[in-house]
Amino acid sequence: GLTGDVPPAATADLWSERIRLTGAQAIAAYADGPLAGHPAVTRHRHGNGTTWYLGTHPDQNTVTALLHRIRQEADVTPEHEAPAGIEVVRRHGTEADYLFLIDHTGKGAEAPAAGIELLTGTPVDGTVTVPPGGVAVVREPR
Repeated sequence: GLTGDVPPAATADLWSERIRLTGAQAIAAYADGPLAGHPAVTRHRHGNGTTWYLGTHPDQNTVTALLHRIRQEADVTPEHEAPAGIEVVRRHGTEADYLFLIDHTGKGAEAPAAGIELLTGTPVDGTVTVPPGGVAVVREPR
């Protein structure tokens, strides 16, 4: 397990690495095992930048929480909100933008979009259905 500034019941597996803090701040430590009490997740601010380092493989909830925190601290907001597990990429063309949505959960989802879904030719006004394990591509007019 992990302790510190991470979600309750944070766990990690696959590997653990002994980290020596040299200017970095420990965000989480190993709760048990041979490295109990040693840093597991660190943050190092230097100049205008910040580096995060994970010395282990955290569970998905911990990764999600850490990425949310990193995004907030960096003052980065997603260009397009989508359900968890849906990868979103927007490509800008000369006459339209193209929104690619890929389901990595195998469950499918509804995601915000407006335009024409190119794989089915279906008009989209508000949400598009991303099929389980599939892809949706929406042509967004400018």
